[in-house]
Amino acid sequence: MCAILHQEKNTKGSRRGGKGASFMYVIIVYDVEEKRVGKVLKFLRGYLHWVQNSVFEGELTEGKFREVQNGIKKLIKTDKDSVIFYRFRDESQVVKDTIGIKRAEIDVII
Repeated sequence: MCAILHQEKNTKGSRRGGKGASFMYVIIVYDVEEKRVGKVLKFLRGYLHWVQNSVFEGELTEGKFREVQNGIKKLIKTDKDSVIFYRFRDESQVVKDTIGIKRAEIDVII
């Protein structure tokens, strides 16, 4: 079996929002009990791009980021589940290395 290493440096963003909206690039990784996985997945699909199992990424405004955090808090059990938020100033700060197949491409639809 051959492992393929993909390296990406993100250089473009998908800016959506009102005038003066400040965006950040977010990667969310979660480990939740099986009975809550579907709810978390459905919720995050409303805000970000699905990358692979339990991983989402994309651009959010500060307000939308807080909305996502608050929504996740309502869906998970903090004594049993874990959600990690990685925040970057913008997408150009992220370098991704992938070994093997890419689960999903991130496309911008205008």
